[in-house]
This record gives sequence, structure tokens and C-alpha cells, in this order.
Amino acid sequence: MRALVIFSTRGETDPGAVLPVIPHGNIPVFAVGHIKRSGILTPASLIAEVTHSLPYPVIRIIIMAFEHLGWDDEQVDVYLYTPQHERIFMSSDLTLRQGLEMFSHTLMFVHISEGMLVDGPGVYDMPHVVNLSITLLKPTINVNRSHQSIFLLDRTGRNPLLVCPQLTGIVLLSYAGTTSTVAPELVREFIQFHIECNPQNVFLMLPGDVEMIQSNIMEVVSLLAYVLDVYVEVGDMPAQSGMHIGTTPPQSWRPEDRAFVQGNFPPIRHLLTWDAIEFDVL
Repeated sequence: MRALVIFSTRGETDPGAVLPVIPHGNIPVFAVGHIKRSGILTPASLIAEVTHSLPYPVIRIIIMAFEHLGWDDEQVDVYLYTPQHERIFMSSDLTLRQGLEMFSHTLMFVHISEGMLVDGPGVYDMPHVVNLSITLLKPTINVNRSHQSIFLLDRTGRNPLLVCPQLTGIVLLSYAGTTSTVAPELVREFIQFHIECNPQNVFLMLPGDVEMIQSNIMEVVSLLAYVLDVYVEVGDMPAQSGMHIGTTPPQSWRPEDRAFVQGNFPPIRHLLTWDAIEFDVL
């Protein structure tokens, strides 16, 4: 078996009742859709139950919050990866802190929604993370949710949210199908005030759907001087053909590396959409 999906088209799923009788540790892809909030297992204990039998450590986590779509919902979709496994948890109540602390000793790649950083209290310690990817708020909801923007945090003094001593790459991503615009001074200040790292070791990458304002040349120069380098993709051109300032970032931290994230995993994400429920794909 290469993939197993636990999903209900009639309501929320309570996987806690069936997990003990399913040997899932060596299945490459395992997914749970629309988790029941009052189930046998809490969100954190469900993930612990699913991942404890994996033969490899979890090194990548993706946590996407519904609120970055403009919904008043604190639920998230969680994706976990080892070099050989993908684990997906849809509509989970897992918090960012629970997810990061659970795998703090093995995580190297973290991808989260912008608003989650602002909402979470305290500092997130990520001692081994080398690549941090942040999906920015959907542009059309920025006005109503500006308080959740990482670029508008209090900067009267240094206020680190993330402690990442091994960080070598920061990637700012736009919500799928949209284009985001960022100011170089706000990006620099976010790194300077809110990420505890050595910025001279950090590449900043902006894919083609994230545009940097370049009208103020001095601010662009200031950002370039603060980090190791800035890499800018042009449109839909592949990363290796993109226009960049300085050297090309190392292959080790390319954002959303498709060979890693999907690799030889069987494609099952279409089964975890509302269309699947409506048209009874399952």
C-alpha cells in the first residue's frame, strides 16, 4: 500500500477509533480529513500517534491556517514530511506552538501562514531550522487583518518571535493565485527585530508572485547589506533561470522543493477537497 486516506463524506472524522488496528508506519502517504473536534485523540496526540511509528524523523512541517483566507476559523491544515513519508491532517485544531515543539529536535524546514506568527504568544525556538517559508496574507484581506501582518508588528524595541541560529534561508510566498507586494524596509525590519539569527548567513527569496518595491533604492541597498543575498524569481521562470542579485541560493533550501514535498508520493490531495465531498469522489 502506497497511500491511505481516512475521510468521511458524512461528517467529521474520528481516526482515533481506527488507528490502533491499522499498521500505517511504513505507508508512504497517510492522510486524515476533517478531524472531529471531540474525538478520542487531541490534535497533538493524534499527530504523535501517527508519527511515533515512522522509521525516519520529521524534518519538514507545513501549517496553513484558514484565517489567512479571511475566515474566522482557527483550524489549520498540517503537512509533515520525513525523507520517505508524507502525513496530512486536514482541519486540525493543532496550534503552531504544539506543532513546532513536537518536532523541535528534528525540524529543518518550516512553512507557516503569516497570521499564525502574530497570533501565537511567546518565542518559538527552532534550533535546527535552516529554511523558513511564510505564506503571506491574501492581499484582498490585508486591510481587515492588518493586525496579523508580520510587517506591522511593534518595533519600538527588538522583539524576537523566532530563534533560528541555523537559519540560511527565508522565503516569502504569496497565497496561491495572487500577487503580493512587499517593501524592502519592512522585510529587513521583520528579520532584524523578530528573528534571532545571523542575517549574514541568510538568503532571502521572493518567488515570481511576490514583488518587491524598488522605488527607494537606499532601502533596497540596506536590505541587500543586511542579509547574505536576495534572490528574485521572474514570473513563472524556473528558479535556476530567475533574475537574482548576487549568487544563486544553495539547492539545500529551495522553497517547496517538489522533489522533496511530492517526490514519488502518490497524488492524493484532490481527495481532500470540498469538491471530493460534493461529487462523491470517495
